[in-house]
This record gives sequence, structure tokens and C-alpha cells, in this order.
Amino acid sequence: MCSSDLSAREAFNISSHYYESVTGDLQKSGEIYQLWAETYPQDTTPLDGLGNDDLLLGRYDAALEMLRQEERLAKEIFFGYGNLAAAYLNLNRRSEARKVIEQARARKLEQISGYIYQYMLDFLDVNRLGMQRDFAWGTGKSNVADIFLNMQSDTEAYLGRRGAAWTFSERAVEA
Repeated sequence: MCSSDLSAREAFNISSHYYESVTGDLQKSGEIYQLWAETYPQDTTPLDGLGNDDLLLGRYDAALEMLRQEERLAKEIFFGYGNLAAAYLNLNRRSEARKVIEQARARKLEQISGYIYQYMLDFLDVNRLGMQRDFAWGTGKSNVADIFLNMQSDTEAYLGRRGAAWTFSERAVEA
């Protein structure tokens, strides 16, 4: 297929993902997302891409701004709750992160990222019961068990329990 066979949106999509995922050039993917957003102001995809790139670059205020803009534009079809929760969490705005996760669950969008961020929030709030609940949910899912086992390993290491940390780490590798 030659480039003239692609729609402009498809070209933006392919180019942005190429720079983001293949070359790792988040600056270049950001430029493409920005041009995409300017060209198609009602399209939420480039806003999500900009928000994700800002999260990866540690620009959490900028990420939050993009993701909130995406949420306002998407309205009922907004699915970026995990990224929005991550932005709030990285800005240490825990109550807002929790609210975002609750909104996703209320909409029956049981995203894996929501449970991951819920575990992190429970860790920060020293909510052991919540962490146990989140861990049980995660280790019960074969496609994410390794992530939750790894987080539990980190938790055990933080608490100074090296043996338990090692055991959970080995289980994460096995998973």
C-alpha cells in the first residue's frame, strides 16, 4: 500500500505509533499527535497519545491537562481512566485518582490498570486489607498475575522482608 492510499488519520496513527513504539522518540510522536489534534480537533486519539507521552516523560501536569481535555471531548465514550488515574497518582492527588477508578468501575470498565493503581493507592494509604483484596483479584487473573506478584514482591522488600520478596519475585517470573 502506498502512502496515498492512507487517510490522513491513518497516516497520523501509523507515524505517531512508529515514533512512540519503534524508535522511542516521544518528542517526534508528540509533534505528530499535536498536528493530528490541530487537524482533527474533535478526535480524542491524539489527546490520549499526548497524555500518554507526557506520563512517560514525567510531565504529569501536562498529562493531566491532555487527559482531562480528552475526557471532556469524549464524554460518555471516555475510556482513558487508567491514564487519568496515573496522572493524579503521580501528582500525589490520591483522592482524585480513587474517584477516577470508582468512575470506571461504575461504568463497568474493569480495567486492569485501575486495579494496579488501586493497589498502589492502598499501599500509600497503608490499607493492608485493600492491598490483599487487590492482590487476590490480580493473582486470580492469568494475564496479570505477574504484575501483582511483582508489586507484592516490591511491597515485601519495602517492609524489609527479603525472603518473602524473593519468593513473590520468583512466582512473578514463573507467571
